Amino acid sequence: MGTASIEDKIIAYLRLEFGEDGDDFGAIGISDLAYVGEVEAGGEVTRYWSFPCSEPCWATVRFAGRQRIFGMATDLPAELSGAKSS
Repeated sequence: MGTASIEDKIIAYLRLEFGEDGDDFGAIGISDLAYVGEVEAGGEVTRYWSFPCSEPCWATVRFAGRQRIFGMATDLPAELSGAKSS
């Protein structure tokens, strides 16, 4: 059994959040993601990807021990504030 890339998992998460189906015309895809960077806080790393959205927003993956926690953010941390949204 293959292992999905982190980008595949982000896309699956975003499609779930936005109610999209992969077969939908215009559904978000891996080519829509742009890696922005990562920030470490409290021993945990959070990585950020920009993607097309009606308002500035970023997909996030927080690495907490062996867990990966997927989410979205509407603001970037100061360390990444020079990065642009899609």
